[in-house]
Amino acid sequence: VSDDKNEFEYQCIGIQKLKKKQPIKYWKWDYQSTTREKMRPFIKNMHERPNAFFKSVTGSGIHIKGGANADLLSYPYNPIELE
Repeated sequence: VSDDKNEFEYQCIGIQKLKKKQPIKYWKWDYQSTTREKMRPFIKNMHERPNAFFKSVTGSGIHIKGGANADLLSYPYNPIELE
């Protein structure tokens, strides 16, 4: 299964019936409920300004070998859910 632009492709390797309903979570730490409208700009900002994000979360930013300016660092933001 893939998206219209073939940027994301998935292959099902199995299906199993759970004994009880449970949310899909990848981490076992506490999480905060939010809305899609609040989360989308947050994730976009993480990609566009990762150094500022790490500073806000850890108190320390990204350090690049060779001394390049980490504030200029960004990653492509290509969400699978186009809205």
